[in-house]
Formats: sequence, structure tokens, C-alpha cells
Amino acid sequence: MCITGTDTYSKDRMSSMKAAVIRKYGGPEVVHLETIAKPSPTNKQVLVRVHSTSVTTGDWRVIGPNAPAGMSFLFRLAFGITAPRKKVLGQEFAGVVEEVGAAVTEFKVGDQVFGTNDVNFGAHSEFLCIDTDYAIIHKPTNSNMKMSYFGALAFGGVTSLYFVRDMAKLKKGDKILINGASGCLGTFAIQLAKYYGAHVTAVCSGKNAALVKDLGADKVIDYKEENCTDGSEKYDIIYDTVGNLKFSDSKKVLTENGQLLTAVFEGFGDLRKIMWNSMFGGKKKYRTGTPPIGKGTKKDLEFLAQLVEEGKLKVVIDSEFPLEKISDAFRLVDSGHKRGNAVVVVK
Repeated sequence: MCITGTDTYSKDRMSSMKAAVIRKYGGPEVVHLETIAKPSPTNKQVLVRVHSTSVTTGDWRVIGPNAPAGMSFLFRLAFGITAPRKKVLGQEFAGVVEEVGAAVTEFKVGDQVFGTNDVNFGAHSEFLCIDTDYAIIHKPTNSNMKMSYFGALAFGGVTSLYFVRDMAKLKKGDKILINGASGCLGTFAIQLAKYYGAHVTAVCSGKNAALVKDLGADKVIDYKEENCTDGSEKYDIIYDTVGNLKFSDSKKVLTENGQLLTAVFEGFGDLRKIMWNSMFGGKKKYRTGTPPIGKGTKKDLEFLAQLVEEGKLKVVIDSEFPLEKISDAFRLVDSGHKRGNAVVVVK
């Protein structure tokens, strides 16, 4: 386990760092920049000097806590009863290896890396410790993509890869409708679906139509003008990245063996319906899931990095914020109208 000492302060700059710290639940205003103890890597860890990170919906859910309806108590059990258990959030990162543990052979000081620490968090800081057998790989050397963009590749990329490839098993000729297509998960999903040969219908606001078309969407539905479940077109997969589509409505536009895959759900009632469908449902499926983050994630990150190198995958950035303005990044996520990712540049 990484030695973080988040409540220990030091005037010695060599043993301290700046971090966005959360000591109570609330809105973006509870996120404050503090000087805390710099972490030290254990034998199998590396210490990464963080160049960039992002504010994900996962980070946003924790600070509220913004739990699905009816799940607040379970959420607090997981993340902290009266205050967040993890004082420094941040699920993904890009940076440079600053120090390596005694047993580390895969990385060396000076290596450029990126990855995700998932719900271990800790990336909203100048330094981060992570196990080398976890989700961290070398940044590709032949990519022209900015370092800051790699700080927003892992969370959305791995999540949508899991839904598009592993859950949907998308193949050439399949039709997929992506709800929330201009957000973090949606922008990755469009590109991955096109990579696998699918026909993509993107649901977003009209102002984001040009963006999703540029990413490869074949058709765009403006949710302000049209209900995506009222049309006559049928879809093999509906990927709901927002969590506001009802299965009862979605069934009308699913093919005989179609699936509604939701990355998020609004409340415990939705989860109950998903479980009921799993046990007693017909051919049309209502499913959710979470990508297993760990050693196997390295292969997913390598695959995503390869697509970036080949020019087949872009990271969409809404805005970049300095660490000192990270509360503004939380406000952007809180607005629900983020285009792609909210990046935080630390160095």
C-alpha cells in the first residue's frame, strides 16, 4: 500500500507536495489545494510525477456524495460514512516516473507513463504511487498527442472498450445507438464502435452534432428535438452513458436479440430491473457492468495506445484547468454538459 500520509504536513518541499484535498462531502467548493506529505513507493511501486489527470464522473460522485437514488447508505459504506475516506481523488493520470521501488524492473526513472488507479484514487496531486502490476504502461513514443491528453485516456477509454467490445461484442454491420455521445464515455464509444465496423447513431444536443460526426457517427439525433426511442430504426445495441433511458421504452427500438447496456443507472429501482431481466427476461437484455481494473487492464491500455498511435482514436477535451482551479473542473462535470473530458494539468 502506498504511504500517503494525507494528514501530515511538512515545510520541506522535498518530502511534501500539493494536492486537491477533500475533507467533507459537498459540492465543488469542498475541494481545496493543500500541502501534504509526498508518498513513498513500496518495493513493487513507482512514484509518478503527475503531469495531467482529469475529473471523472467517478470523482464527482464521491464528493457529493452523488449516489444513485436509494443507494446513498451503500455508497457511504464504500467511500466513507461522514466524509470521503480517500482525501485525494483522481482516477487517471499521465506523468513521469520519479522513483522506483527496489523490486521494480519494468519501469525506470524518467519513463513517461499513463494509466488509472481506479477507486484507489490519488491522481489529483503532484505525485502518485501505483503498483507496477496494476493499470500503468509506458506512453507510446510515436504519438503526437499531447501529454495532457493521455491523462484523460484511461477512464473513458477502458470503460467504453469494456461495453463496446466485451459486453456488446460489437461486430461489423451491427447498429448501435449511443446516448450521451458527446461526453467522456460517448466520444470514446463512437470511435471504438466504428473501429469494430458498426453503424453508429449518436444522441446528443444539436450544438455537439459536428463533434460526434467528426468522430465517426453515421447519424445524429438531437435529444432536444427527438426522442431516440420513438423512431422506427432498430438497434442491436443501445449504449446509455447517461443512465436516463428506460428499458420499457428502449425495447421498442431494439432488435429481437438487442441489448440496452447502461454505464450508469439513476437508482436502486433500475438495478432491480436489471437483475430481474437477467434472471427472467426474454431475448432483449437490460445489462450493466464495470470493467475489472487490474493487471489485465494493461492490455486494454496498450490497445488504446496503439489506436492513438495509428490515428484511430482521439481524446476529446472540453477544457484544461490548472490544479489550482480543479474546483472549476468539478463544476464543469457537475453541469452535466461536458464535451469529452475535463483535464487538470498539474505540471
